[in-house]
Amino acid sequence: MIICAAIDVTFTNANGKTIQTIISGHRHANCWELMHVLELPPKSKRKEIEGFLDHKGAFLNRRDAFKHALECGQLSDTVLTYKQEKMERELYSEDLY
Repeated sequence: MIICAAIDVTFTNANGKTIQTIISGHRHANCWELMHVLELPPKSKRKEIEGFLDHKGAFLNRRDAFKHALECGQLSDTVLTYKQEKMERELYSEDLY
């Protein structure tokens, strides 16, 4: 089951150490806001992958999260119809709430 939005962030800190962490939040906007508050390096100096956390705490990118939510029955009929019509295979927070 998909639990929340998340962003996998990788950057090099001032000491030259590579940091990889997961920032999570209710929606991706909450993750972006937290990254700003934490004053992470500018976007041009970090790598980000938007995705979600599942019930086991595993990070899933948008495509894998869509498959997982589909398998868990988390997507409404309306969302499924929309995704099929648009041929979308990525999960967005709006698909869950």
